Amino acid sequence: MRQLNLKLRRELMLTRFHIRKFLEKIRQKMVSKRKFPIGDQTVHVICVRKKEYLVAGARCANSIWHYNPGVRVRFYIDEKLSNEKRYLMRKLNRQDRAEIIVERGFDSWQELKLKVILHRLTTKDFFCDADIYWNAPLPIERTGFYFAAEPSLLSREPYISVLNDSGIQVKDNFFMANSSFIKLDESLDRTIFAREVWLYFEEIRKVCSTSHYENAKVQKIMRLSEQIALSIAINSRVEYFKSLKSSDKPMDGGIAESYYLGTTKGWD
Repeated sequence: MRQLNLKLRRELMLTRFHIRKFLEKIRQKMVSKRKFPIGDQTVHVICVRKKEYLVAGARCANSIWHYNPGVRVRFYIDEKLSNEKRYLMRKLNRQDRAEIIVERGFDSWQELKLKVILHRLTTKDFFCDADIYWNAPLPIERTGFYFAAEPSLLSREPYISVLNDSGIQVKDNFFMANSSFIKLDESLDRTIFAREVWLYFEEIRKVCSTSHYENAKVQKIMRLSEQIALSIAINSRVEYFKSLKSSDKPMDGGIAESYYLGTTKGWD
């Protein structure tokens, strides 16, 4: 009798889950048919190398549109995923607010990310990693944003080594700025900011290519090279930026949460 009750209880829970899922699909279809004014904000999302990022990017976009139905989302994919444009579109709730661009001529996803942030964003635009899920509307402040502040750049390896070997001047209070979400302040001198970020990025990667670091150390630095470069530039003009979140943990239920797809999968 007890086993029967447990079985019935599980079936009831499963039925409730499917009902909620069905009702959510109906709600999303109703939202997608409603007419919203075209917003003047665009969220830029990179999905390259692996099809899993297309799934993550669609999930990110749909969560954005849930709270910001008038916002545009522009996806950047590489040639490897260029045949998957229809696959991505089918997963989007607001296809009329989506654009897919096939990017060519970049050496790494880190380089493409900086290219988008530094040269594609307008003063009202946002950059967002594909593996971010939104639980609230996008911020409306005119200031710049980074996702969250992490420990000091000089508090742990391998950052200490690469910064010392590169000769880049970093103060003790410079923190690592999580770049999963970036917005640039309207009054920021973008030309100078971009020039500095590219300089730091190139110096960091140069050290990795000419040093005698062990392979695991090089891979970790290269994977975060764009974030290190952005962090140094952000710290140098911290008055133009603020943190979106006071702290961050995977899937913490905050305004936006990351499940760090590449890190958990062990991808570079």
